[in-house]
Amino acid sequence: MKPLPFTLRTKDGTNLFVRKFEPDHFPKKIVLIAHGLAEHSGRYERFASVLNKASAVVYAHDQREHGETGGAFPESDVIDLMADDVHTLFEKATSEYPDIPVYVFGHSMGTVVVRRFTQVYKGITGAILCAPVHLLDEAANVRDFAKEQASIQGRGERNEAVIGQTFGSFNTPFEPARTAFDWLSRDDKEVDKYIEDPLCGGAATLGLMHDMMNAALENDKLANVEKMDRDLPVLILSGDKDPVTDFSDGAVHMKRRFEDVGLQVELRDYTERAMSF
Repeated sequence: MKPLPFTLRTKDGTNLFVRKFEPDHFPKKIVLIAHGLAEHSGRYERFASVLNKASAVVYAHDQREHGETGGAFPESDVIDLMADDVHTLFEKATSEYPDIPVYVFGHSMGTVVVRRFTQVYKGITGAILCAPVHLLDEAANVRDFAKEQASIQGRGERNEAVIGQTFGSFNTPFEPARTAFDWLSRDDKEVDKYIEDPLCGGAATLGLMHDMMNAALENDKLANVEKMDRDLPVLILSGDKDPVTDFSDGAVHMKRRFEDVGLQVELRDYTERAMSF
């Protein structure tokens, strides 16, 4: 089914662009999708159609600074705002479909947001972390570089050098490469769709780059993992050729981190690159 677009006003007055995908019968579950960096919710239409066939109604929003939502939020922690946005979407979805399970799916940057969301809010049935960001060896350096550049340019500005420091080496394992984004997927058509999409790619704001890397580091701290609901099942999906997850080593580390505090967690590892949808 084609998406039903609408806008949703957030707690700070931002208008989120949302796509709703309905099954052809009353749903048995709700799935909220938090997409990754430099993409948008429209890329998840095919995935949503599969979920619809599994009796799920799907809500996918363009996160702040992305897609039709856009904007820049230099005065606040962007990841915290994004986590609040997921909760606003949760409230909208559960008001329309009360008393059915709610699952939250995050991809790449979306996993950073979902982890923060689960530390602050309760009430969901399960969390799915797909291609979870695990750049801990580089995160502090990128965070500090973004902070330094933001002090010169401003948090709402964009800087290709910071993006290069973060993602510049991702394509190296796939050389000789056809494109600069071969690391995204082994499917050339999916890579081309990403490159040709005017709402994909481009540099994130310095504020978002700082906040995302800082959140990745903070999320890994045991004290923050312990804030999650112990009864919350977590599914981690990783590709063993995905540099975002440190070629699945990061996903294994994350699984152990969750197990350290008694969370129910399952890891499924695939022979895939960035698990691009």
